[in-house]
Amino acid sequence: MTRHRIGAPVALAMLLLLPTVGLAQNQAQPTFENPALSEARTLYRQAAILEMLKALEITAEQGQVILQVNAEVLAAQQGMNQALQGLVGQNLQFMQAYVQGTLVDDPQTFEYPVIDQADALLGEIAAIRGEYEAICFQAYDAVYSVLSEAQLDAIETYEEQAFKADRANMALDQGGTSLDALVQRLLMVREMEPDAYQQQAEGLATGLARRVVGDDPELLPPAIDAMIALMETVRAIPADAGDEALTEFREQVRQQLGLDAQGRSPHMRAQTDLVTQAGFENMLRDPVTSQVLSDLLGISLGGGGVQ
Repeated sequence: MTRHRIGAPVALAMLLLLPTVGLAQNQAQPTFENPALSEARTLYRQAAILEMLKALEITAEQGQVILQVNAEVLAAQQGMNQALQGLVGQNLQFMQAYVQGTLVDDPQTFEYPVIDQADALLGEIAAIRGEYEAICFQAYDAVYSVLSEAQLDAIETYEEQAFKADRANMALDQGGTSLDALVQRLLMVREMEPDAYQQQAEGLATGLARRVVGDDPELLPPAIDAMIALMETVRAIPADAGDEALTEFREQVRQQLGLDAQGRSPHMRAQTDLVTQAGFENMLRDPVTSQVLSDLLGISLGGGGVQ
């Protein structure tokens, strides 16, 4: 019995791996990269990383943590690449035959033994990548643990970025107010998984409260409590709730936060995210980061500080 066309996605994944493995095995193959272009890309990345570190006001101590984490992630990258090259190199003949077979619709390529071997190989590749990703997540957590609340608040999370993409038109292009934007950010928490919500609820509530009352020491704590209560309320609203339920929730937000009929507050401030979470985590994986920290900011393991 055959598995018609099931092997195509597997073949595509293998096809993407073949060029890098081929180059690794043929070190004598000439390259034609423009050195000026390569230098320009490096300078651009240096500038972007420097801007990010300055915007977040990273301290010398935090810079040392980032430097250590960056070294660990780069070592994990190298280990992952070596493991992938070794695994694929051992199975290169099979992979080439398998990809070729799918391209010409060879019936044998879609038989169980061949498909199973391909699936098993991709499973090993996924496991190698999974180990690297686990190291990355631990590294991210290590850096986030030493950032201040203000710094964390200045990083736009993946959830916030998705929210902005989905809801920006409603809040901006369709005449929405700051209250509308705030309500949409609260509605976003309905889509969060329970574990993720429990871990991030306090930080999300703090960030939203700061956007309403700023850093006022008297107003901020009750505003955070109000935000947590509103987040609990909105998570109880069914996903298929109609406009009437959302209108009632909007009014509840307005009243609990003491906003006027138009949703305005003398304390309301604009979004203050400075960098994206994706950009920040890319920095932690970038080989250029160590150069920026050491050469441009004067930070090194065991000493140094932001100039």
